[in-house]
Amino acid sequence: WTNTTGWSRVSDAGNQVAQGDGNSGAVATWRNAAASDYTFNSRVKITSTNSVTATSGLILRSDAGTGGYGPDHNEYYFGIYPGRSQWKLWRVAAGAFGANPVASGSQTFSLNQYYTLSVKAVAGALTLYIDGSAKVTYPNTSTYTDPSPYAYTAIGLRTRNAVAYFDDVRVDAPAPAASSFYRYNAVTGALSGDGGDEVFGG
Repeated sequence: WTNTTGWSRVSDAGNQVAQGDGNSGAVATWRNAAASDYTFNSRVKITSTNSVTATSGLILRSDAGTGGYGPDHNEYYFGIYPGRSQWKLWRVAAGAFGANPVASGSQTFSLNQYYTLSVKAVAGALTLYIDGSAKVTYPNTSTYTDPSPYAYTAIGLRTRNAVAYFDDVRVDAPAPAASSFYRYNAVTGALSGDGGDEVFGG
């Protein structure tokens, strides 16, 4: 992972999780996903906010794979917004979010409660889930046509104007490709394991 400031490991009821303190816009990205097509999951719990625009969620199809996160990347962002009672999907172009999300929906999100965000990325399509419930498949040509869907492979975590916990972060490549499962050693800092790519999990 390539981390900006604001990230740490903390204990949540005895479970080691990644905490993003996004009061100034914390962002962490992994250098590359397991495959061009993948399923990306994380449990996300926002514990506090300092703005109605506070959000935490997943970075998808990012071109930040080799250079870390910066202000000029192309990517998608799938986030929950407790102050707005919404989830939103943004198409970020050269670091700019634009005036409106490319997909959104209404849902109540409470502080101090985990929500599982999942994305199935296959070719140019993204299917978004919250707690196992499908929200949208993007691009949806009835509402928005993406002239050039991103096909980059980097993924990441993002929190802004909020403090959030991320747990059970997992990346699985679709069959028949092999996947890898990683465990973090809090003492040595090493990643090890086998199975599917779980980067943060207790």
